[in-house]
Amino acid sequence: MNLKQEVVERLLIAKAILAPIRFQPVGEPDRLAVATHILSAHDAAELAIAAFAAHVGRLPAKDKSYLMDYFETLASVYPDEAVPGQAFFSQLNRVRVNFKHLGIIPDPKQWERVGERTYSYLSDLSIRYLSVSLDSVDESQLLSNEHVQTLFELSRQESERAEFKSSLECLGKALRELFKSNPALRNLAVGLPRADDAIRLAGFGVHANDFLVLQQFVPMVSESSKGELEVSWNQSEYGHPGNWRAGNVEFCQRAFLDLAIKIQGAKWIPGAVHFVALYEHKCTAVRDGVKIWTTSGGTGPLYTDSVQRDIKILNKGEFVRGRAGFVGRTVADLLGRNKVPGTIRIISEQLDAPFGDVLSTDVAVTCVPRESDLVAKYFPDLEEIEWRPNAQP
Repeated sequence: MNLKQEVVERLLIAKAILAPIRFQPVGEPDRLAVATHILSAHDAAELAIAAFAAHVGRLPAKDKSYLMDYFETLASVYPDEAVPGQAFFSQLNRVRVNFKHLGIIPDPKQWERVGERTYSYLSDLSIRYLSVSLDSVDESQLLSNEHVQTLFELSRQESERAEFKSSLECLGKALRELFKSNPALRNLAVGLPRADDAIRLAGFGVHANDFLVLQQFVPMVSESSKGELEVSWNQSEYGHPGNWRAGNVEFCQRAFLDLAIKIQGAKWIPGAVHFVALYEHKCTAVRDGVKIWTTSGGTGPLYTDSVQRDIKILNKGEFVRGRAGFVGRTVADLLGRNKVPGTIRIISEQLDAPFGDVLSTDVAVTCVPRESDLVAKYFPDLEEIEWRPNAQP
């Protein structure tokens, strides 16, 4: 059952208050210590019972409500059944008032187990009104994506069975689903500890170092063409049994919960689209007989024995679409052996070779929208634009 954040947070604080006082060592109870335990138990009970009432929509219609006020409203949920622990909490409330306002020290023998008893009754109330035990209430209840929550729970179950590799795989799948379902997070990969990603997430309050360590421990997770999640481990780096240990898994689960809760409500923000996702280059011949060639051979240090072969001839107005860029300067260029005013290299499926070279003076290069589903669906109005290479010889 998904619980509201305010309900879970109240219960977590109540559990934190009770944790130090639930189990006491055997021996003569200290009367002042027991008195402080009663104050703590009362505060924890009030937080938890208010959370139960809020969850079932039975908060008292008062500006100020006290512990026993919640029992009156909770009783209306199951009118034929007594509210578990009501008599105990009534006594706890009375003893707390006597001590706090009248200075009457409670009987240490009677109340030495107040933390344990309070937790037990609160757990009964949790099962009745939340349908979950108090032990199982933790931050994972705040996960809003049911698929993510299911995968995280599977990770816990696998770690309890000491199947630590499988536990990390479930955690990696949960991380993949978390990234995929969040419109504010684009291009985040699972199993790749990238500093850029950590910096982006730091804006949501995610601890960068914890995120990078989490990414080192989980496997890479991708989605197949059928929409199924596929897991792969990089054995030569971190994907080996030396990292599949209980302590590591516990850390990863804590880091994942912190990450998931902080980013699951992130709002969509626009993102810049890379040029190559939308555009490709169009090299149009400015005269007849423009040669596109490829070079092979060139085993010598100056590449003087290389052989050029023409792979396409363009007449004026004909073009080749693909990826274009100026060819880098070689040793032969630097020694003046090549007298080429400027060479453009084209990577294109229209060529009978992986790539081809053409003189920059023989073609006009422009940027044209790709013929893709992405462009057709989301960018149908893109125009052909002038090519502005970042660097030219």
